[in-house]
Amino acid sequence: MEFEHEKHFGKLKAEIELKCTNCHNQITNDAHIAIDKNACYICHFKNIKQEDLVLQCLKCHGKIKETASHKEYLASGSSCLDCHSDAKKGEGGVREQTCYFCHSDKEKIEKIKDFKLLHEKHIQENKVDCISCHDIIGHN
Repeated sequence: MEFEHEKHFGKLKAEIELKCTNCHNQITNDAHIAIDKNACYICHFKNIKQEDLVLQCLKCHGKIKETASHKEYLASGSSCLDCHSDAKKGEGGVREQTCYFCHSDKEKIEKIKDFKLLHEKHIQENKVDCISCHDIIGHN
């Protein structure tokens, strides 16, 4: 499935407004501007219940094709998660102690629950990587 950039612009989940550099922030020698997929996982897997995870899977993986390895499972009505139950590991939360790596002002740290303000200041204004604050969500 081809990535659709236009779906990631404008006001998104949690009123976050992304810019190109929010995803394309990894400048490396072997790739001009690489993407850290952990940022994808935080947006697409955070606060997603296990039973709703398949909908997120299909956004990237598309319709599962009837290959030899999946034909029997699809015919039985199985869900992706019946076999791929470990597709998501972790919740992507933000721990207050993480704030102390950059901030010492208690008033700023007390605003940790104001996710709209935090995303505006960190993501939109200062282009901070998602994984600088969020716990990593593993994806297999």
